[in-house]
Amino acid sequence: MKENLKEQVLKAYKDLATSELDNFCGGNVSVIDRESENIVIKASGVSIKEVKAENLLVVDFSGKVLEGEGEPPSEFLTHISLYNAHKDISSIVHVHSMYATAFAQAGRFIPAYGVTHTEFFGDNIPCVRALTKGELSDFDASTGILINKTFKKLSFKEIRACLLERHGMFSWGDTPDEALKVALVAERLAKLAYLTENLNPKTECIPQYMYGKKQIFKKRKKFWK
Repeated sequence: MKENLKEQVLKAYKDLATSELDNFCGGNVSVIDRESENIVIKASGVSIKEVKAENLLVVDFSGKVLEGEGEPPSEFLTHISLYNAHKDISSIVHVHSMYATAFAQAGRFIPAYGVTHTEFFGDNIPCVRALTKGELSDFDASTGILINKTFKKLSFKEIRACLLERHGMFSWGDTPDEALKVALVAERLAKLAYLTENLNPKTECIPQYMYGKKQIFKKRKKFWK
């Protein structure tokens, strides 16, 4: 099982390194084995373009390294927080892609301007507020707490991504490949939103009656897989 998960994570890192999501600002991919609650993630300090099988760690919820050499990235604490609160996801991706990060730096959610957006996310992609000075001392753990608070009134399973103000994007899914696809679609939607606003700054979000949720969820499920 763990070898299979390592292969999935390694493939996701390779795909990430050659995708439009990589802008030389790093990123992370993880996957959890729900039976053992062990997590596979790359060791801290390894560039996403250089990740090899020997750079992958198997880590438990306490942060103890069970397999591999090195230490997990500090961001691991955010991943633990999300896995702990949302048992129906098995993989997380974190990136600093250009358009999604531009919205994050502006402190804005990615607005649902059309059916292209709602077909995949059903609603706006939220932007989690920036950390306060007091929260910065425990940056990664606090980030996980804020994401979970933001999704108390949102569906974590339907809206599979969020922005972090002044930071970047997190996405999630059932597998590393799925979580990466979610991030790729979110990045493309951020670009579409940016272009839409440049063409018409007065554009409003698509009315909810146009969402057509039954068709949306059927198409989305097929695409993620």
